[in-house]
Amino acid sequence: CLIVDHYGISAPWELVLRARVDKIIVLDDLANRKHDCDILIDSSFKRKRIDYFDLVPINCKILVGLDYCLLRSEFKQVKLTNGTKQLNWPPRYLLVNLGGSDYRNLTKLILMELEQSYLNSSIQVDVVVGEIFPYFDQLKSIAETSRLSVFVERGVRDMAARMIKADFCIGAIGGSVWERCYMGCPSIAAAVAPNQRMGLQTLEFEKIVISYSPDVPGNLAEVINRLNEKKLIDMSLRGTELIDGLGNNRIKKEILES
Repeated sequence: CLIVDHYGISAPWELVLRARVDKIIVLDDLANRKHDCDILIDSSFKRKRIDYFDLVPINCKILVGLDYCLLRSEFKQVKLTNGTKQLNWPPRYLLVNLGGSDYRNLTKLILMELEQSYLNSSIQVDVVVGEIFPYFDQLKSIAETSRLSVFVERGVRDMAARMIKADFCIGAIGGSVWERCYMGCPSIAAAVAPNQRMGLQTLEFEKIVISYSPDVPGNLAEVINRLNEKKLIDMSLRGTELIDGLGNNRIKKEILES
């Protein structure tokens, strides 16, 4: 099997490799270009099979929607071990994670906004950045002078355990939003790339996340100050209803039977 997961790759490239492999499997979430593949996987929220009818061969298996959401095994194990998630109000533990790169250093802006919010100074703020994040020392300096209990780490391997512990998370829209949903961790989220804006609007409309704009000074602090226990509980329940954690098994079954 050749597995393709790249926004710059489409049918012409796949066609060149067609004779060298038994099966081509494509991961996509844009539905904006043609693919020459045997299985197409798009776990986007509310994605429809018809979105790909004109983009893939007629005999291609089209697997779409959250039923095919991929999760690392650690998330299922941690959830199995910890059981139903418990949320504290007022929040005691906040997770901040914008993914691996955060080249705009939005994490710094988040920490500045947290200082201006009404969050209790006793709250523990767990900031996780990627291994190649270039502003790590800067964040450490901010943490040392914060009125909150801020801890900054990079390249961690236990995100599932951190999500199950957190009362809410500040993050981005991407694959991690479904990890947070599965773990029952409510999210305040931002679109950090242009192609995420429409998805963010949909997720907020469906009450899966609460959005904020990192480009509007004070917006995140306002959003945090409007939080209440019911909002967090509703998001947590909504998330766990959407992701059952069986997407990996469904995809494996389809690949083996094709």
